[in-house]
Amino acid sequence: MSEAGDRSRGAPRALLVVLAATLLVVGTSCTKVTVLGGLMVVMSTDGTLFPDTLVVDITSPEGKAIYRDATYGIPAEAQLPTSIAIVSNGDPTASVSINVSVWAAGIPLDVRQDRVLQIPTDHVAELDIVFSAHCTPQVGLVNGAALSKCGADETCDPRSGLCISGVVTLESDGGAPGSVSPGGDAGAVEEAVAACVPGITQCLGDAVETCASDGQWGPLAACGGSTPFCHGAGMCGVCRDGSSQCSFNEVQTCADGAWGPAEDCPTDAPACSAGTCGQPPSCQGSTPGTTHCGARAGSCCASPEVTGGTYDRTYTNTGNGPTDEANPASVNEFRLDTYDVTVGRFRAFVGAWNAGWMPAAGSGKHAYLNGGQGLVGSGSPGTYEPGWVASDDAYVTPTDDNLECGGSFSTWTPSAGDGETRPINCVNWWESYAFCIWDGGFLPAEAESDYAAAGGNQQREYPWGETDPGTMNQYAIYGCYYPSGSGPCTGRENIAPVGTATLGAGLWGQLDLTGNVWPWTLDWLAPYVDPCIDCVDLTTAANRTHGGADYHDPTSYLLTSDRHGNPPQYRDTIIGFRCARAP
Repeated sequence: MSEAGDRSRGAPRALLVVLAATLLVVGTSCTKVTVLGGLMVVMSTDGTLFPDTLVVDITSPEGKAIYRDATYGIPAEAQLPTSIAIVSNGDPTASVSINVSVWAAGIPLDVRQDRVLQIPTDHVAELDIVFSAHCTPQVGLVNGAALSKCGADETCDPRSGLCISGVVTLESDGGAPGSVSPGGDAGAVEEAVAACVPGITQCLGDAVETCASDGQWGPLAACGGSTPFCHGAGMCGVCRDGSSQCSFNEVQTCADGAWGPAEDCPTDAPACSAGTCGQPPSCQGSTPGTTHCGARAGSCCASPEVTGGTYDRTYTNTGNGPTDEANPASVNEFRLDTYDVTVGRFRAFVGAWNAGWMPAAGSGKHAYLNGGQGLVGSGSPGTYEPGWVASDDAYVTPTDDNLECGGSFSTWTPSAGDGETRPINCVNWWESYAFCIWDGGFLPAEAESDYAAAGGNQQREYPWGETDPGTMNQYAIYGCYYPSGSGPCTGRENIAPVGTATLGAGLWGQLDLTGNVWPWTLDWLAPYVDPCIDCVDLTTAANRTHGGADYHDPTSYLLTSDRHGNPPQYRDTIIGFRCARAP
């Protein structure tokens, strides 16, 4: 058999246990007993598998006596390569059956079954078991146990993946008990348990242990500084294998002591917290207005990524493509919520605000840009967005009176009702910004919001394209056509639940990018400044920008190239907002 042989190599590698059986001598690490002979089972991988569990099952050949039945976590309890010593008691007829397997996430990756005849009595033989992905096709799972698909008395060859003989005969070589047989002497049990190959390392907690030249483990060297965690076969790394962390709204997983590539959180769980993707704060309660939004009745906090690019902020499009293009802007990738913020989501924010939450000074920036400084000030070269200013706390006053600014047209009600999936209106600019910060995001810049509505460099006539919006509320909520297809507007019943106009999705999946309510954006309203690369207008003016159109505007207001603004303290039933987030 190619994996086995009578290959005595002196001190074995990183031993787990000394196996005690009815036929075999019992040995422990604190007992000095002369070893007559035995078998060292050395288990390793060829680098094609990355298991998290090792299962060892060693029995008598007929299975009546169980010598070892144990499961070890990798790397907490065992690290490959590792060994198990089977010590002879001098009985030349002693034999064992060995069944070992490696697993990952509850799935068996490789299983080996060997029947070893005649454990040597006068020297230590070695049985090498190399786990390999080549043998994964030969693995079966029956009643939760890993079984080889090879036949009786067969096992898998890791080089070819084929089944070969699994019967190993290890006979005495005739040497005197305890003498040096071909390759070496087992020595004493204490030496077998503690011995190691000089130069190899292993982890003990978050410290590295190195095997000294005398084959004994040396003193511990604690990991620390920028590499505080021990991993693998005794190396210090920046993170603990298997742990995860957030990189904005992406997740990184630690492998081999280093953080792996960041992976995007999904659209329906866009917020990363403590290394896990999930819902932002406004959608964590599963209350009305946080779920069952849109045609899919999904999360009201869904937030797909918008691919970055360059477009012209000024253009004309009458259905035949953009013309009269000017004022180019470049936008990095970002997330933009699918829906305007609902009454139900805003109700959760009001609860947090009334309980004492306030934005931290400087929060709410596009912190993933420009080394954490955020957007560039387009009207003030060399400046960056300041984030939240502490003095602005005084302008956040989400009381019932303020949120019912429009009487019967206000979507807010003092207690939750049947309108929780309508967009919140009657909010000022500061309340919109504070909400987005609390919810883990920020207000989008005007260039970002308009880029998403225009379909990037497609510079569409409407967010959905060139199709006439009609009066059936399929593309946009406008002109008092909702809900019956004709006006006039009489109250909040003319404001649709978010996502009602299902055919009006923009290029990246956002709905209601125009119509229903105007969304506040981050900028002050001023003439465009060129160039604009991830820019925001920071020059104080009379009005903050908002885009889109509202529930009673005419068709001409639906065009994506329109610009509008109002003072930041302005409250009206025509104005709401949506949040943007880091990618």
